[in-house]
Amino acid sequence: MSAGITISSMSDYAILGCGSVGHAVAEELVEQGKDVLIIDRDADRVEALRDQDLNAQTADIREEDIYETIADNEVVLILSSDVEANKEAVRNIRENDGEQFVVVRASDPVSEDELTQLGADVVINPSTVIADSALRALETGELEYKAQQLAEVIEDTDEKLAIVTHDNPDPDSIASAVALQAIADTLDVDADILYIGDIGHQENRAFVNLL
Repeated sequence: MSAGITISSMSDYAILGCGSVGHAVAEELVEQGKDVLIIDRDADRVEALRDQDLNAQTADIREEDIYETIADNEVVLILSSDVEANKEAVRNIRENDGEQFVVVRASDPVSEDELTQLGADVVINPSTVIADSALRALETGELEYKAQQLAEVIEDTDEKLAIVTHDNPDPDSIASAVALQAIADTLDVDADILYIGDIGHQENRAFVNLL
């Protein structure tokens, strides 16, 4: 792939193997205005895709001559749930000197390595993707929960809130105190920042004066 060209700038895609994952990807690409060719060996599925005005053809992605069908597509997404078929598809593309950007679906770490060795540019393991998504959702949920707890504590303040830094506050302590004061302000709670000792470093004093 030449410098300056990104996947998002490409317009011609081929999807080999169109189960639930491939179908979702195809719909999103078409919505973005991309040209998408779908290849699947299930004739009934292909007919259903055509009924949705999608460009679909019936063929076995393991067959060597499949490369001729997708030779002009810039990006090939091999998304079959059959990992062995996916390996054959990658092998056929690279053995025919295909230079397309190839994204392929794996099933486990072993097949990830094998597909990479066969020449895939990007290997996706759905289990890993789901796990990462679940962890991100959990992290987001925990942050939202903690933020709500903090807001409840601040809102329960009867009068003015005192934000006390540690002695001789450093930039991290000062910044945290200012952030908490800003949060309190959004909740209509007055807050003062208090500290004991000296702000010794000149840059720290300048930081406080700026605030």
